[in-house]
Amino acid sequence: MLEKLLDEIRSGGTIDTTALAQRLETTPELVKLMLEQLQQMGHIKAYEACTSSCEQCGLKTSCSAPAGSKGITLWQT
Repeated sequence: MLEKLLDEIRSGGTIDTTALAQRLETTPELVKLMLEQLQQMGHIKAYEACTSSCEQCGLKTSCSAPAGSKGITLWQT
C-alpha cells in the first residue's frame, strides 16, 4: 500500500488525505500514518506548508487547495 501511495504522490497535483484514502480504499488516519512512515524512510519530504498568500507561492498554478488555506503540507519524492 505504501507503493500505491507513492504512485499517487508521484502523479502530481494536489489531493487531500480523505480523497487519497478513498483512492486507496482505507482511512484518512492510515494515510496520515503512511505519509509519516514514508517521510521517516526518506522516500518523501515535506515541500512547503502554506503560510503565505497564494500569489507568492511558487506552486500556485499546480495547487488546487482553496486560496489562503493554512496548514497544508505538500509532499515531494
